[in-house]
Amino acid sequence: MNSFFKLLNEDKLLTIFLQISNHFLLTAPYFLKNVIMKQSALYISTLISCFIFSSCVTIMMRLNGVTTPKFITEQQTMKFLEKKGIVENANWFVCKDSASIIKIIEMIQAIPATNFFTRSGDLLFYSDSSCPGQADQFARSLSSDQVYKIDASYRIGDVMKLIKPVRDNLTFQFNDCDYTVFFFWATFAGKINNNVFEIADVLNKKDSLKIRIIYVNVDFLKSWGMKEIPHMNFK
Repeated sequence: MNSFFKLLNEDKLLTIFLQISNHFLLTAPYFLKNVIMKQSALYISTLISCFIFSSCVTIMMRLNGVTTPKFITEQQTMKFLEKKGIVENANWFVCKDSASIIKIIEMIQAIPATNFFTRSGDLLFYSDSSCPGQADQFARSLSSDQVYKIDASYRIGDVMKLIKPVRDNLTFQFNDCDYTVFFFWATFAGKINNNVFEIADVLNKKDSLKIRIIYVNVDFLKSWGMKEIPHMNFK
């Protein structure tokens, strides 16, 4: 279950977590409240919180439509985006093969995720956290006259080597835009994908900038012929 912690909305998860913990303290048996000293009660509540945390994660995953990764087709990825009202199918990409998706996941370390690249292909650093809220704030502040810190982990070319467009005749140059933004998403992430998809609305309102948006699906495709999906751990 730890592999999916970064798929969750951190604020919502914390809220549910605290609500459940408080509920236990309020409904604890009368004798327990009177016998246990204040410090001991705090210690026990901490243990109980740890015990129920995995259940809380499970609940949040189900509420947000997060499921176990499974093999799907390219057509299913396209239908998913169409249902979200995303029509820029010229910019829809999938991973090339099983080796590529594993490399992509190792690079981005969270699903969904957002990457901002400069005209020259450099990855912009905007936060140590993978929380979508950080990407949203960064998108709102994006400008052409600001100097940003570069993340040397990888460049746009490294990503492009691992993905392919769903339309075979797609050709364009990245240096004709001020910024290129990649949204990495997966059908198994459910409604959590909305956290990055909604950033597109912010970017599309920046009339002073030319921004290209790329949607990269990070599902395991049936066409790859894999027998099982490997277990992936995010940092």
